[in-house]
Amino acid sequence: MYKDYEIDVLIKAEKMDEAINGLKDVVTSGDATESTFYTLAYLQWNNENFDDALVSADEALKLNPSYYDALYVAGSVHFNQAAEKLKEANNTNDNDEYAKLLAEAKEKFKMAMPYFEKAIVEKPEDMYSLNPLSTIYDQLDMDDKRDAILAKIDEIEGK
Repeated sequence: MYKDYEIDVLIKAEKMDEAINGLKDVVTSGDATESTFYTLAYLQWNNENFDDALVSADEALKLNPSYYDALYVAGSVHFNQAAEKLKEANNTNDNDEYAKLLAEAKEKFKMAMPYFEKAIVEKPEDMYSLNPLSTIYDQLDMDDKRDAILAKIDEIEGK
């Protein structure tokens, strides 16, 4: 059975695949906790296994719907995919392709939004969730919500 210290050693030794496989074994054995699922999600996310990371984060959230770290990983998966679609859209000269990619990006931003909104309920002053949420609101033309988040960011930063 993998313990937290074993996972830490594997991560420090840059043996991510081994750590991921060990955590999957814990999940398969039925001994997984919300922390197990979150750690698996985090490692999968860092290994750019985004679909798997989302599944693992959602499993953690089934056990604890307010688990900030799992909310952050799930939101970040969608947010990063949306940002990638925006980047692709900005690199095309084809108007139809641009419109298609922009629409795909907006859908991903919509998927990320509830995760970050719930994350800031759990940690209201966490910049790691506030910043992407302001971008999401901006991209979805939710100006009042964006402005409120930006004002909160300025307040936290002491501006």
